[in-house]
Amino acid sequence: MKKTIIAASIAALVAAPAAFAEVSISGAVQIEGGEFDDTNASDTTADSDIRTKSDIKFSGSEDLGNGMKAGFAIVMTADNQTDSGTEDKFVTLSGDFGTIKAGNFEMYIESSVTAMAANDASHDVSNEISDGEATIAASAQTVQYRSPSFNGVTVVAQTADNADSMGIEYSGNGLTVKAATETSGSGRDVDAIAVSYTMDGLTGTVVNVDDGNGADPTWYGVSYAMGNNKIAYSKVDGGSSDGDSTLSFTHSLSKRTNVYLVLGTDDSNSQDDETVVGIKHSF
Repeated sequence: MKKTIIAASIAALVAAPAAFAEVSISGAVQIEGGEFDDTNASDTTADSDIRTKSDIKFSGSEDLGNGMKAGFAIVMTADNQTDSGTEDKFVTLSGDFGTIKAGNFEMYIESSVTAMAANDASHDVSNEISDGEATIAASAQTVQYRSPSFNGVTVVAQTADNADSMGIEYSGNGLTVKAATETSGSGRDVDAIAVSYTMDGLTGTVVNVDDGNGADPTWYGVSYAMGNNKIAYSKVDGGSSDGDSTLSFTHSLSKRTNVYLVLGTDDSNSQDDETVVGIKHSF
């Protein structure tokens, strides 16, 4: 009897992981030190020379048969700069019809289009375009539909409590083009377009945002990867970040661990220039 119980217990322990075989955990931990721009009123660690950021993602999927699949993800992010964290959580249903995504997450125009205005390695040093962010819906209850790809072209439609968005993208032969428009509950529109081209390790990217209120900034970025090293430069023309630039040097110690140096320049105030070194480990 005892042997039967022991054998059953061992079998249960061995079989248990199989029930979670479709669930994965990923994320990153990032630590930076140096001279930061401490003029941000929301910065609760303005006097700190060390800043940390962590991300962790739990995701999984299930094959429903007939070409359909269900999935989920829970993404948690925290940093010591604002002493706060964010969380995205959503479920997906995909098949020949495309993909439906529902839950809490960013609108397409911010998560996919304006997000291309970044090529530096740092989390806290950046010249990403902020114009229009007050209008673009943050992570909220939202539903997104993503069509199947037709010759590299994909259409995206998304609706939330306070905004609606339409987008289109193309990817192929080293070229990526994304464009979207979003209308908020107030009726104000934000339009964005991003174009990126990669050839032999050299990538050039241009992102333009019309915030519907007179600001029309354009972000220019170029990066070059050679072996384990990457150098990147970017600059903003127009808008609230006019003239801001970043210069980034990254060295990959492994596929998961990078060290980097980033120089950030605020064109409106030389005292806000930043020099940061950091390390990032992904898992």
